[in-house]
Amino acid sequence: MHRVKSVAWSAVAAMALHVSGTAMADNHVLAIPPTGNAALSIAHAAIQNAPAQAGAMTIEFWIRCDSIAAVHGNALAKRGCSNSGYTIQVRPDGSMRSELGGLSDFDAAFPLGQWAHFATVWSRASNTVSIYVNGMLARTEVAFGPNLEQLETELRFGEYCGRSMAGALDNVRIWSVARTAAEIGADMGRQYTPAQASATTGLVGAWSFESGSGLSDDAGRNPIGVLQGSAAILADSTVPVGADCAGDVDDSGAVNGVDLAVVLTNWGIPSPKYPGADVNDDGVVDGTDLGTVLAGWGACP
Repeated sequence: MHRVKSVAWSAVAAMALHVSGTAMADNHVLAIPPTGNAALSIAHAAIQNAPAQAGAMTIEFWIRCDSIAAVHGNALAKRGCSNSGYTIQVRPDGSMRSELGGLSDFDAAFPLGQWAHFATVWSRASNTVSIYVNGMLARTEVAFGPNLEQLETELRFGEYCGRSMAGALDNVRIWSVARTAAEIGADMGRQYTPAQASATTGLVGAWSFESGSGLSDDAGRNPIGVLQGSAAILADSTVPVGADCAGDVDDSGAVNGVDLAVVLTNWGIPSPKYPGADVNDDGVVDGTDLGTVLAGWGACP
């Protein structure tokens, strides 16, 4: 159902990746300049420790890195300057590092000056960390440590302890589940609506920078963030993400009588053939799904 823009990328065998469609014209991102300790700061919430409690974590986001500093910058961090939580770092050697508590450090190359999707997945059950770049598996390694720490430090995007990245972030999502390659690939070009985010199991928080002032977690599970330094929410239509065409159950590019018929035929519990009849993914096909189809009637954007 989502329409996304083509992504060109030359590292880590991404020639195999092709995403087609159009990006959203009114999309917004978190812009991080290279100086001034610019960041989005989100106060601690109990939900942020769900990955440590569950023994599984996925962190994913779109990132545009505009320059590489002599020391590493930080795209995302939940830790203090002297204790070990988790951090995603932009490294001077042109790699992205997942620093996951006592689980050791894991690097993967990423492109400079263009949007790329990054995801890191940890599973206590398999004792592994896997890194994906633009939906492609870049590496899987044994995790040298049993757990993430449970911390009460703030969650920060773009900087921590005085080390900022330079560029922008979009569609930051943190999960308390180890997402599969198929799930990451299917959703990397999808921007969740607040209704979708709040109904999604295992989603610790989702930041699209669209809702309200752009500082809210779309899932409604975290405090409203605070911009620091010269960080800003800015319009950027170049990010290869798109919102779902709500109600286009059969992915035809239009919401019409076919979609209406599928919803009515699957009233109650959706059939395996048309699980998309459950438009809001709440497990039941009902009046809410019907209302979404009627509200989205016509050609998709």
